[in-house]
Amino acid sequence: VCVPAAKRGMRVTKLGQALGAEVIGVGLRDALRSGRIATAIASEFATHHVLLFRGQGGVSPEEHVQFTELFGRVEPHPLSTRPTLVDGRIILLEHRPPSKVAARNDFWHSDISFSEIPPAATVLLGRETPGPGRGNTLFANMNTVLPRLPQEDLDFLMSATAWHSAERLYHRNNSGDNDEPAVGHLPPPVGHPAVRTHDVTRKPVVFVNPYFTTHFNELSAEQSAPLIERIANLAVEPSNTYTHEWLDGDVVMWDNRCTMHYAVRGDFEDLVRVMHRTTAGGTRPFLENRNDL
Repeated sequence: VCVPAAKRGMRVTKLGQALGAEVIGVGLRDALRSGRIATAIASEFATHHVLLFRGQGGVSPEEHVQFTELFGRVEPHPLSTRPTLVDGRIILLEHRPPSKVAARNDFWHSDISFSEIPPAATVLLGRETPGPGRGNTLFANMNTVLPRLPQEDLDFLMSATAWHSAERLYHRNNSGDNDEPAVGHLPPPVGHPAVRTHDVTRKPVVFVNPYFTTHFNELSAEQSAPLIERIANLAVEPSNTYTHEWLDGDVVMWDNRCTMHYAVRGDFEDLVRVMHRTTAGGTRPFLENRNDL
């Protein structure tokens, strides 16, 4: 299915039923050369939440950063101890067994939601991938969750504060089962509205994920767990997800304000996987109108 786009020569093909689209005919460099193309890509991003660009292996690290900056200020990861490029703005996600074993990301999450101001978007470039069907990344659309929740859950979430912590990430990096340098500082937990207003689409979306969200302000961690699980279960239903099979030169960008993602692990342990990652800064989560639903 092809979706009309604003720029001549640019085509957009849907990838998943609930989210995801491939941008064909233009790439990252075209967006840097043309404000019209950049605007068209931003519009498709707001619609599909996950965009794929094939054949971007020739994009330089500097161009990768410049493209990401079209969506927000590019900043270093607050806890990353991994190697970086371009003054810390690109993180190298490198798996080269047996000498270099990358940390795991096989859990559903929204990037850096434990930050006071979580990133709006992530742009990931596959420099060297293990081959189709290995090291896939799954994406889930959080926009569809609120309308499917029971009214009791919905009423609670519209006024709740969700607390996000980097504790699990801290323990992951310091576990000793990977070669990532230890994280020396664990930042304090951060509270965000459980339902946030997307600052581009202005739609309310649940901003809770099972990895970084520890509890709701109004409940204990034990009391919060069933609701966090119900939210996650709705989000990751197969009809609500898109699975990306990586090829060398793929760029996938996703909206951290309204998606979760999961990096499959275990099917490429003996193969090389090298990815370059940037994140575009966002805004402090807020809920504009509690009567939006």
